[in-house]
Amino acid sequence: MPFAGAGEAVALLDATGATLSYDALGSTLAACDAAVARSGLSGARIATLLPDTPGTLVLLLALMRRARVLPLSPGLTQAELRTTLDGAGIDVLLTPHGAETDGLDGIAPRRAQVTVGGLDQVPAMAASLRISGQGGATGEPPGLVLFTSGTTSQPKRVPLGVDALLISARAIAGHLKLGPGDRAVHMLPMFHVGALVDLCLAPLLSGGSVCLAHPMSPAATRDAVLDRGATWMQAVPTMMHALMADLDPATARAVGQRLRFVRSVSSDLAPALQQAFSDRFGGVAVVQMYGMTESAGQIASNPVPPAAGRPGSVGRIAGPEVCIMDTLGNPLPPGEAGEVCIRGPQVTPGYENADRAANFHGPWLRTGDLGRLDPEGWLWLDGRLKEIINRGGEKIAPTEVERALLDVPGVIEAVACAMPHPTLGEVPAAVVVTADGVDPDGLRPLLAQRLAPWKVPVRIRAVPGLPRLRSGKLDRRAAAALLDTGPVRAAEPLGAQAATIAAVWARVLGTERPGPDDDFFDMGGDSLSAATFCTALETRLGRDLPVDLLYRAPTLRDLDAAIAAHVGPAYRGPLPPRVFRAMRRQVAGSAGRKLGPASLVSRWSGAGTGVPLLWSGGDSAMMRDLLGPDRPFYELRSLTGLSVKSDRNTGLLADHYAGELADLLPAGGYVIGGFCQGAVLTRALAERLAARGVPPALFLTMDRHFADPFHAAPALCVWSQSTQFSAAKIFTAPELALSALYPLGAAPLRMPMPHLDMLEPGPMRQVLAAADRLVSRPPEPGPASAVPPVPRARLRFRAPRMARAGGMIAVDGRVTGLPPGGAPRVGARWKNLDLHHRDSHAGSTRPGPDGLFRLELPVPRVRIPLFLELDLVCDGFFWASDAGGRARRRLVIVR
Repeated sequence: MPFAGAGEAVALLDATGATLSYDALGSTLAACDAAVARSGLSGARIATLLPDTPGTLVLLLALMRRARVLPLSPGLTQAELRTTLDGAGIDVLLTPHGAETDGLDGIAPRRAQVTVGGLDQVPAMAASLRISGQGGATGEPPGLVLFTSGTTSQPKRVPLGVDALLISARAIAGHLKLGPGDRAVHMLPMFHVGALVDLCLAPLLSGGSVCLAHPMSPAATRDAVLDRGATWMQAVPTMMHALMADLDPATARAVGQRLRFVRSVSSDLAPALQQAFSDRFGGVAVVQMYGMTESAGQIASNPVPPAAGRPGSVGRIAGPEVCIMDTLGNPLPPGEAGEVCIRGPQVTPGYENADRAANFHGPWLRTGDLGRLDPEGWLWLDGRLKEIINRGGEKIAPTEVERALLDVPGVIEAVACAMPHPTLGEVPAAVVVTADGVDPDGLRPLLAQRLAPWKVPVRIRAVPGLPRLRSGKLDRRAAAALLDTGPVRAAEPLGAQAATIAAVWARVLGTERPGPDDDFFDMGGDSLSAATFCTALETRLGRDLPVDLLYRAPTLRDLDAAIAAHVGPAYRGPLPPRVFRAMRRQVAGSAGRKLGPASLVSRWSGAGTGVPLLWSGGDSAMMRDLLGPDRPFYELRSLTGLSVKSDRNTGLLADHYAGELADLLPAGGYVIGGFCQGAVLTRALAERLAARGVPPALFLTMDRHFADPFHAAPALCVWSQSTQFSAAKIFTAPELALSALYPLGAAPLRMPMPHLDMLEPGPMRQVLAAADRLVSRPPEPGPASAVPPVPRARLRFRAPRMARAGGMIAVDGRVTGLPPGGAPRVGARWKNLDLHHRDSHAGSTRPGPDGLFRLELPVPRVRIPLFLELDLVCDGFFWASDAGGRARRRLVIVR
């Protein structure tokens, strides 16, 4: 790295007072370079799970000069880590010495461990690097792959080359006028772009120094400034509140007088907070800026003293080029609001795991932020486009609502978000942190003096604190979950139990279904019909009810609540108790609203007028974001990953879901589907709902094929390029199979990507759009004459009970019952205990005229038990052939 400092000048110092000179830093980087080269890691993709220590920062500087580094949060769970790195192509996983890694098998072919401690341990760090495992480097150019914060969607992988990082760091150093006399306070987590570019490269490229003061706290800030001579720092608004609350006035004034400026990052800075912080800290300048991971840091910034900034603005352009564009990518004139788009050598060329076309207008990266450039070149932001609240066509920027809330005395923090509404689509709501004694119910009249009536939140909830990411940035998705995001009480959609009550009510009284506040007796009920109603209701709900319950709770809303609160008998549905308990644990982890006390369905929205979607598989929060508030969305969990998974239990689970949903859904007016195993569940559910008189408008199956015809609805069949899952790789004639398997009509959609990549926002947006088109214009059924009968056959085979990893295994079998000229093919595959393909079609053959076949198959080199499954393909049709039970014999793999 072309650092400006040299010799014994201090480059880094830590909380213990230890220092590292520029010469020592250079020697350490050279030693790490040599260690990386010896280990064959030049050009490798290295994921790091390292703590926030000075040694980690130095090691990342060294690694990104020779390899492509993916810094990860050490706080990730094993499940989160596997999800994050899925498809990332990691060569090496780097962890600290002594870290527990037993549960990380399969993440990377090679492991490395290193000692990363304080600055006193840094000189010996290269010698502690230990690498195990086999595998070569991918040969990628050096740099970083960082992850977006994921506050409004799933995190994306952002590749940034070394040149891009240096360009951004020089721009930051130049704009902040950094020099050898400046010292930055560094408290950010090491996987954050600001930790590596803003607070490390920028100071070192200007010859200054970095004070590492982890963990982030007001006391650490005070010590870094007053004891170790820091001259500038970065802080999110939450940290500013903490500094104002925890440091006494004299200490705060002393800290502010030592600082040249405080840089406000990551979140909107309310002008009132900016002024209050400056006043409390002796008049220190608070410089608001705007940046993102995709731009390797800074995009725009207010100037540092003595120049004056503009409160409320994120400043002038101070990084890549900026253009405000409309939805079609056309530039807008000064003053008009649109999407902020950027381009330049420091901007990422594209996400590794997201569609480029959906995120770029030509060379311009779409930031997703709504903003405007005034005639003098100052940039003003109005929030994220995804966060804009659409109240009956009126667009409301959450930033405007939040700033109005922060202007109210006693409101410390605020986040505005959309809440579903039955007629307006969305209305504004807010979650706030307030001082003691401030009543959130009293805030709305005060906001009416600051906002137009339609912008005043209809609901305000006070919480002890807003959720934050480790970087300090507000986690908006988690904050919105703190709000009761159901619609306004008067229009609350019915839950599954309430819908069942309403259906029985209407049938007994011979009326339309009641509304939430309708009274049974006001609608014509009497004692006789009340007894009939209660008996029928007990039968439908499978619960004993008190004889006087209807008299104590005569409205639908109150009756639903009373039944939910009543302690009745145990669950009486179709699921065995063990399966029900396992599913309840699964569903408890969903952020969606449950439909009732024994419900296994999570509703993410429900007040809109769009076509409902019943879906199983993938990220439900992402699906909710893609569908928007006008689309009722019901999350259905499958048995994937549970020990109770079986075909029988899947069918019983479909029975349960049918009982919950039949009274909620419009016949022929909803879409149902799923991904992989989720499609198995939803297909069975669709057939059961159709049998109850509520067929779907469309069945959507993604990378799952079926052997039997489906008569409940037309279908959209989505296929990836995966040999493990795609029906396009299993059927010998997919279009012929579709006409036979979906007599009501079917349309194929081929996605040129791996199996799991279809669950990313870009592909899912394309799938949902195709489904919506088919709902409005269903596919035509094929001619009856073109639908051949599905052939049936019987397959039996023998295989040893044990197989040696890396060796061969022989399988003998016979196919019977085929029609003449069927020309079948037998294909073999390995599966692990979760029924996921390990090596699809490890071998295949065609039986002889007598139906006999022999397969010699290579055995995968794995450490987990596998079992063998044989498939039979004939005349375009496929079915797993485990007749006789022998196909699912578990084989123990020995090494």
